[in-house]
Amino acid sequence: MHFDRFRKAVLCLAPLVALTPVSTSFAEDFGITLYVDVNYRGAYQTFTGDVARLDDTAFRQDRASSLRISPGCTAILYADHDFRGRSMRVDRDVPSLVRSPIGNDTLSSIEVRCFRDGDIDWDSRRGVALYSDAHFEGRREIFTRDDNNLRNNRIGNDKATSVRVSPGCEATLYSDVDYRGRYVVITYDTEGLGETAVGNDTVSSLRVDCDRRQRGRERYDRPRRDRRTPPNSVTLYSDAEFEGRSETFYRDVPHLGDTLIGNDTLSSLRVGRACRVILFEHSDFRGRSTELDGAVPNMRATALGNDRASSMRLDCGRGGYGNPPPRSNRGLITLYSGSNYGGQSESFDRSVRNLRTTRIGNDTVRSVEVAPGCRVTLYRDSEFRGRSAVLLTDTPNLQFTSVGNGQASSLEVDCRRR
Repeated sequence: MHFDRFRKAVLCLAPLVALTPVSTSFAEDFGITLYVDVNYRGAYQTFTGDVARLDDTAFRQDRASSLRISPGCTAILYADHDFRGRSMRVDRDVPSLVRSPIGNDTLSSIEVRCFRDGDIDWDSRRGVALYSDAHFEGRREIFTRDDNNLRNNRIGNDKATSVRVSPGCEATLYSDVDYRGRYVVITYDTEGLGETAVGNDTVSSLRVDCDRRQRGRERYDRPRRDRRTPPNSVTLYSDAEFEGRSETFYRDVPHLGDTLIGNDTLSSLRVGRACRVILFEHSDFRGRSTELDGAVPNMRATALGNDRASSMRLDCGRGGYGNPPPRSNRGLITLYSGSNYGGQSESFDRSVRNLRTTRIGNDTVRSVEVAPGCRVTLYRDSEFRGRSAVLLTDTPNLQFTSVGNGQASSLEVDCRRR
């Protein structure tokens, strides 16, 4: 499920109260409910919107141990405030965060996306619904075909503030009549247009396309096309889920506006396993930025957001950003959160007593690359304690090692044999 790229204020804060330890203790509020104890016990608070700093709420940060989430809601949990640090996406109840990627008592900010379908039956009709107010409220009109001038419609010209899109369809909204002016492509429910390219109360015409996919939710179920990204490169895509225009780069790009992918269009990307990328909001590597590696199917869940990248630095080794140096010059040991060297990654040239202090995090490692001449020892516990496994070569899956998948908490690096 996708997230709006704008950061909205908290819509509803339920009182912080003590709950009895029974299974029916789920707060009635629609949203995500955080509990201070495991198994949905202890004090709780419900949120229906993004919260950049839980420390500013009655719940406070670094307290969550379990959570419940309403049907129709999805959330991204972050270990640091302002939607940074380790993260995990949830769309179902979590009775204990102790062994989760985010960890127990570490939650500092959250993104929440909830929707109610209202009385629109998208199973029997397909199209786009425009609303005059945010959060799908106010006057509403459903469109099943293009409209070059909204002035004579119920919704009216320069009135749309939120949008719903039936599964499998997309809407292109324009700030001027006759499909001119600024525009934005919407493929999912959007509670507010304020931070999109067109903005609130500016839509004057729209195009509706429900023929790109055969049926509604097939887009989420079909296998993705195999697009291999060279290990020393990054491939950028104009649409989410690795769709739309694409272009592969092997070096820094100070002006994405001069490329095929274009400026302020980036929606997903694949980073070669030997690299990491820093994306900037403005050209010449200026403005807000985010550092990424692995595959990112939707930029909306990143610190930079969707359709905001204007320049990029590419790092494929420890020699710094720019033209990528050979793989042998980068970190000696690379840990991956996914098997077969997928997911988030981080490279190390020295031992680490506690992976909780690193970007890849604790209890996440599932595959490892080992540079020639090196040896790494993984431990289940911090401070080089607990069950361990010694690796001398690349290991695509830790499942059959003595440490196992998603269990490493510290590592020792030994490259003296080089």
